[in-house]
Amino acid sequence: MANAILEQLKKAILDYDPEASAEAARNAIAASIAPTEILAAMTEAIREIGDGFNRGDLSLPDLVGGADAMSAATPIVEEEIKRVGAQAESTGVVVIGTVVPRPHRDDHRPVEAAPGPDAARRGLRGGRGAGGRSHFAA
Repeated sequence: MANAILEQLKKAILDYDPEASAEAARNAIAASIAPTEILAAMTEAIREIGDGFNRGDLSLPDLVGGADAMSAATPIVEEEIKRVGAQAESTGVVVIGTVVPRPHRDDHRPVEAAPGPDAARRGLRGGRGAGGRSHFAA
């Protein structure tokens, strides 16, 4: 019976039906299905929609429809998680960031090795060449 209720929940999300997904979530809780199992079924359904989008079988409105259906059931399941104190097993940590280049003294060496007008505009000074003239013509 638990599998049938979870399948009903997945079908409601795949059909983009917020009312049916909320009702299926309530039925799953009433049937004493662990909230982590309910979330796993919901995640499976939304992942299936995402995979269809990635393959090009589904479009953006499909993603939004699935998200709306899942969003209708999520608060119901979250409330049950708080009530029973359940915790999902962590699968890892995601770290998101960017790397900003920092200026170093060595940044100008390639320019100094091949002086030219570009190097002069950067404020680098060229040495004196033969006849005492600068390598950088002004």
